[in-house]
Amino acid sequence: MTPAEFASQLRETARRFRDGFPLCVSGAHARMGERIFERGERAGGGQIGQYEATRGIYIHPDRLPVSTSPRGKPGRERNVASRRTAYFASYRDLRSEQGRESSFVNFRLTGNLQRDFLTGLRPDGEDWIAVLSEQRNVDIKRGLESKYGDDIFALSEQEISELRDCIEERLADEKD
Repeated sequence: MTPAEFASQLRETARRFRDGFPLCVSGAHARMGERIFERGERAGGGQIGQYEATRGIYIHPDRLPVSTSPRGKPGRERNVASRRTAYFASYRDLRSEQGRESSFVNFRLTGNLQRDFLTGLRPDGEDWIAVLSEQRNVDIKRGLESKYGDDIFALSEQEISELRDCIEERLADEKD
């Protein structure tokens, strides 16, 4: 094989690898989303946390994913006709009544943050970054990291290992 042929083969291998690399990255990103939004786990292991179960909460029904009627605290049924919010005994009770996971934190009340996260993987030069396109979700993510810690929206050791394995498999396929 001549040096020119070898160089051409290397360029072709690099092109095929570069074209396949996004599959490895998007796979790791999808597994990270599953860990956060399905299983409610931190990057370092363990559950993100528990939903608050002691303080009552008032919320406007329009802000909930499942329709509910305005209602007050039990035993305080004054001005029923003018009521605009719904009372829940706790945020955990709100999630439970809405048919959402309530035994552990998974950040999925409406699904908006999850959708934005999972569709936000973008190339940035030679790197890949996860971008939240809605400012509201950026603010929500910051608040969640402030409350639960900043080791949630990061790759876990297992996700990094699986990403490396995928890349190594692609390189091994190119050698054959």
